[in-house]
Parts: sequence; C-alpha cells; structure tokens
Amino acid sequence: MFISVFVSVYLSFRNWIYLSLVGKDFTRKFHDIEKSDVDNFKQFYHSSDNPLINIISEVVLVHAQHSQDIRAEVAYMFHRNFSSVTSGIAYLRFISVVSPLLGLLGTMLGMIDVFQVVASSPTLLCYYIMMLKMKRFRIEAIEHSYRATELFNTACPLGRALAEAKKKQE
Repeated sequence: MFISVFVSVYLSFRNWIYLSLVGKDFTRKFHDIEKSDVDNFKQFYHSSDNPLINIISEVVLVHAQHSQDIRAEVAYMFHRNFSSVTSGIAYLRFISVVSPLLGLLGTMLGMIDVFQVVASSPTLLCYYIMMLKMKRFRIEAIEHSYRATELFNTACPLGRALAEAKKKQE
C-alpha cells in the first residue's frame, strides 16, 4: 500500500515539474521563433528538446499547405512527443481507480488500510489537474501551429519552397 502512495506522489511531482518546464520553455522559445528568420527557424527545429516546439516545427515543415490536416497531425505528434507523460498520467489514473477497491478490501482487513486509500485521493486530483494542463497544451499546439504555418508560409522562403514542391508533385 505504501508503494502505491509513493509511486503516485513520485509520478505526480515528476510530471507536474516536467509539464511546467515544457510550458515555460515553449512560451519563451515560440516568442523567439516568431521573431526569427528561416535559418533561425531551422536551428530551433533541429536543436529543440521541447516537444511542443517539435510538434509545431514538424507541422510547419510537413503540412504547411494542408491546414485541414493540422488537427489530426498535431494529435498524432502530441501523442508521440508526450508518450512518457501520457503513460505516467495513465498510471496515476490506474492507481486512483484501484485504490478505492483496495480500500474496500482494507475495511475487511482493518481500518489502517482505509487510511492509506484516503491518502491516495490526491492522486486523482493530480491526474485531473495534469489532464487539464495536457488539454491546454494540445490547444496551444494547434493554435501555434496555425500561427507558425501562416507566419512561415508567407514570410519565409522555406514555406514557399515546400508549397511549390508539393504543387509540382501533384
């Protein structure tokens, strides 16, 4: 029982810190990207370890002309780039679902186990807070993908070159 509490607290703090750092870094880097030229954009794309920047970069480089496909592409890349956080959040959900069942067993074994289940209820709270944060990141990734596509499609030769290459292929 103590292991589930320890694991849930560890996963909650690890994912909370990671998502906070990703969000702050994304805001700072995307602001820099908006002010940059094509060469700096390529530098951000190749050197960024921020999953949100990677998602937007791939959308701009691959799907600049297909704005109707951006939502599906962002959802796919979001899942691929945030797989470790998603799996960590899934474990939190699992712990929060299993803990009450263990609590019922605990009532038969003694009141001590019931108090351990009560300690796991912050796990469910952390799960919902992190899921809200992930939904906000997904919305921001879609919005910023549209902004970046518009910005680099009209302002940079890379976007125009990709559009011309795709037209020639069709």
